[in-house]
Amino acid sequence: MTRFLTFAVFALLPLLARGESYICTTDMATGFAYENGVWKQTRFNPDQKFIVRPATESERTLFALRGDRNTANVRWVVEPLGAYQIAYCSEDFKPNGELVCHGLIEEFRMNKNSLRFQWAYLSGYWDGGDTPMVGIGKCSPI
Repeated sequence: MTRFLTFAVFALLPLLARGESYICTTDMATGFAYENGVWKQTRFNPDQKFIVRPATESERTLFALRGDRNTANVRWVVEPLGAYQIAYCSEDFKPNGELVCHGLIEEFRMNKNSLRFQWAYLSGYWDGGDTPMVGIGKCSPI
């Protein structure tokens, strides 16, 4: 257990150097799954964790070079713990604490005053693809 905690602390140290960042943990998740030829409402295991952090200078440069108007002014990045970025925030936190981030098939909203978030995985059903879902949870500054 001590090794795991030591590893986790060292893994998160680069995030602390970037300034204000958050770790967000899903409390509940629900959605729809295609089972036996029928779409059904279902619960998902709320095991998803996200890092919400300021975009690095190299990320900003990369997005600006891509010319994608949605990410050209990226301020914040949302990434599942240990995975690729899923959403980008082109604006900073609003005065009321809200942050709204968009990705290709996901959306992430957070309020730094309440430290609550909501995440939506929007692929599936309408395009015959995956299982759409929504999750909610809490964040902590890191």
